[in-house]
Amino acid sequence: DADIDLNNHSWPFVNLNKTFKGKFDGQNHTISNMKLEPSTANYNYGLFCMVEGQAADNRAEVKNLTISNAMVAPGADFGKTTSVGLVIGKSNKNTDVTNVNVTNSQIIYSHNINEANFVGGIAGQTASDTRITNCSVSSLTITTSGTTTKAYFGGMIGYIGSQTDVANCSTTGVTITYTTIANESRLSG
Repeated sequence: DADIDLNNHSWPFVNLNKTFKGKFDGQNHTISNMKLEPSTANYNYGLFCMVEGQAADNRAEVKNLTISNAMVAPGADFGKTTSVGLVIGKSNKNTDVTNVNVTNSQIIYSHNINEANFVGGIAGQTASDTRITNCSVSSLTITTSGTTTKAYFGGMIGYIGSQTDVANCSTTGVTITYTTIANESRLSG
């Protein structure tokens, strides 16, 4: 029942190459100084790499958590579509994210692939039936470079898929430095 300071140690990804299907309640605590160092071992990166509920009536949940002074460090070039978020790499379906805040953090992302890239403060990518409620991102810097076919970057979510509901959320003080060469690029809040 306490806040956690990771002292910039590399985070051992939760559910690396697996899907988190449970319920996580941070009980309004803060995880600070988290460092994510992506590698080629996975294609979704975050505190939780991939999140998916088992059914509409048995949803995955991540709630009541603050991430402060976190950093995604430059990693290896990835060989396929990649999703990077400080909380969730990719939310696949039947997922609720509630009362989650990201503050004073940065994502440094370099890539040279012939696939899509999704980068966001809360989630890199959301797919069907994801609900993001009462969340905020403040003082976030995203710096990207490289070559890709598609690049999607956002303060809250990099790529918002179908049936994603975002309610009562905010982004403030988000800076995106974008030097990516892409056939298709999108920036969002």
